[in-house]
Amino acid sequence: MNIIYRCICLVLMVACLGVSGCEKKEATPEATRISQAQIDGARDAMTRDMQKVAVNGLKKSHTGKQCVVTARTMEDKSQLGPPPPPIGMVRLLGDTTLYQGELVDIAPGTLTIQAPYPTAGRVKEIEINKEDIHSVHLAR
Repeated sequence: MNIIYRCICLVLMVACLGVSGCEKKEATPEATRISQAQIDGARDAMTRDMQKVAVNGLKKSHTGKQCVVTARTMEDKSQLGPPPPPIGMVRLLGDTTLYQGELVDIAPGTLTIQAPYPTAGRVKEIEINKEDIHSVHLAR
């Protein structure tokens, strides 16, 4: 009798927990909106001791340097995965994205940056359209 009572109590507790957690909450645009001050603060924290460079002022001699690129969030996020970028390479802040990595290539219409994965020998490269770029900061 004691075992049956415990089993019934256990089943009732699981049922109560399952029913109470079923309500889904939808994210509203107002809840996910990020202010420009928050974006500027995050960018400034990442770009300490870095030099701001105009996108058109980038030269081949800048390749190989660490950089932070502030750009409009891509509509087609297929470049970001698979595999997903390493932790810290991409920070999505609403309509703005902060990219951090090494500047690899400067093409007429795009910038390419890369960041290493924690495992040796693997890197992720992302191309960013120059028309989407708000600012570029390079390590000195």
